[in-house]
Amino acid sequence: MRVTWLVAAPIAGQEGAWTSPLASIRYRVLPAAAEMRRQGHTVSFFQATSDVGGREDGALAADVVVVSKVLAASSAPLAERAQRLGSRVIVDLCDDHFETPDLKASYHALCRMADRIVASTAAMAEVVERKTGRAATIVDDPYEAPAGTPAFAPGGERLRLLWFGHPVNFDTVEAMLPSLGRCSRELPLALEVVTQVSSALTNRLAQAEREFGPGLRLRATAWSPAATWKAMEECDLVLVPSLPVAQKQVKSPNRVVEPIRRGRFVIAYPLPAYVELGEFAFLHEDMREGIRWAVESPAEAVRRLIAGQAYINERFCPQVVGRKWSAILAQAADAPPRAA
Repeated sequence: MRVTWLVAAPIAGQEGAWTSPLASIRYRVLPAAAEMRRQGHTVSFFQATSDVGGREDGALAADVVVVSKVLAASSAPLAERAQRLGSRVIVDLCDDHFETPDLKASYHALCRMADRIVASTAAMAEVVERKTGRAATIVDDPYEAPAGTPAFAPGGERLRLLWFGHPVNFDTVEAMLPSLGRCSRELPLALEVVTQVSSALTNRLAQAEREFGPGLRLRATAWSPAATWKAMEECDLVLVPSLPVAQKQVKSPNRVVEPIRRGRFVIAYPLPAYVELGEFAFLHEDMREGIRWAVESPAEAVRRLIAGQAYINERFCPQVVGRKWSAILAQAADAPPRAA
């Protein structure tokens, strides 16, 4: 079988050790591609940009073309071209941009033409059905982090907290800062923010330190997978705040999965995909409530971590997720073309 993924960012590295700066590629594409290669299938990647320059036909003439992370306006025309060349088209959605002005046309067009739709969460699948009338198959994000030892035994001058993520989600950090400021009056805190660092970010963190007083210290670390895993190892708690807005509700649980995999206790906003992991973490809208609970219940926090690692190691194993993708790709390749 020949499978091509249309992606929104470059993929680097040697075969079997691919990587990408885009998290959705590392979670949604590379484990599936690795499994397909392991089974002896032909795998290729094609970066969809606004100007593909007529280089696409060789990549698009596959058995299955998977459109992942719809960001380029060319995604829908490329998918349509793939179908004309005889390929089955799978559209994989992990974000809700059905109403985002510069993306909604591509989202709707791709869902109309797709032979099959895949979604990262049940909430995302519900959005797909509500917006398009079509069903989506759910395939989880696998874990990426190396395993760590479960631990929660804070003993430093400050409780070490960690937030990691893309700057587009820094709005959730902004929302939790007042609560952390109040908490820091009782318990000194140090929050490390692992993300793409900019002058605007460092200025905002310095302003927040002045605003919330000496109890709260903030610092930024430039994002990379290695920096993220190191920050998890060195922190006491990982915070995963969110907001009660529609686009956040479809998020996958990977930002809860990864810290548990690394052995660090997670306090997370109760998004739908996080509820499954609630018994292994602490879910609450206010991060301060989780911090208090963890400090008062360290033994229970570690017990939850140990149980959570066992669950995650099986449920979100990259090989397990890769095999799910393999089955979907084989079914798509064997299916007749979808009627327009």
